[in-house]
Amino acid sequence: MKSFQLRIRPDIKKGLGILLMLTITWHLFIGLKSRITLAGLFMAKPEPGYLWNDSKTTERRFFAENLETAWEAGTPHSEFNAQTTASQGIWEPLPGYKFIDQSKDLSTVWTPGLLHPDFQAWSDTGEGLWIPATGYKFVYEGDEFVATVWDPNKRYEELKIISLPEQDSFIPFPGYQFVSPGKTFEVVWTPGLVNPDNTRLVSGAKEGSWEVSSRRSYGRAPNWLEKEIVRGVIYRVF
Repeated sequence: MKSFQLRIRPDIKKGLGILLMLTITWHLFIGLKSRITLAGLFMAKPEPGYLWNDSKTTERRFFAENLETAWEAGTPHSEFNAQTTASQGIWEPLPGYKFIDQSKDLSTVWTPGLLHPDFQAWSDTGEGLWIPATGYKFVYEGDEFVATVWDPNKRYEELKIISLPEQDSFIPFPGYQFVSPGKTFEVVWTPGLVNPDNTRLVSGAKEGSWEVSSRRSYGRAPNWLEKEIVRGVIYRVF
């Protein structure tokens, strides 16, 4: 039996050799060229943090196209919860995340209590969840919030404060005073404060209690009957 032997014409063999050399050379070029990685046969894409200079995208490109790249701030990483900063080669975690050990890689962990860099909001306990900062509310487009705005005249029962019409301004509930005004929301019950909703009452010694003010009104002190009437009103209200 005669053996079968494939014969390739010399010109085809030469062409295949040139194609092979071209393929090896181009892939070596891409492998050595910084800021570009291989993405398939004769295909390339920018390294993380870089975009094609002419289109500001990261899609795969054929080897004959423009392969110039540029570092672009705010570009998310394809693998980690991180994005580029304005400084070339420097990364920052996405809002709500912290780096675990940046000396090793860009791995992150979701961390509650971080202020959003663009909105008045804090990271919540569930990953990807946010709560508005005190005095603010979310503006939504669909299911996603796109902004935070000041929310005046809102009562915060746990903090015992009320937001004022002026942005970032608060007043305590009647009977309370700020411990460190302008620094924290901490309040303390303070006896002797006039109730702004009823100036005939002052805060009592016990938190939440009110007493008839002993201050003179219209040139005289309230008589016993007026005091009893006010006390009756207090008991019905509180």
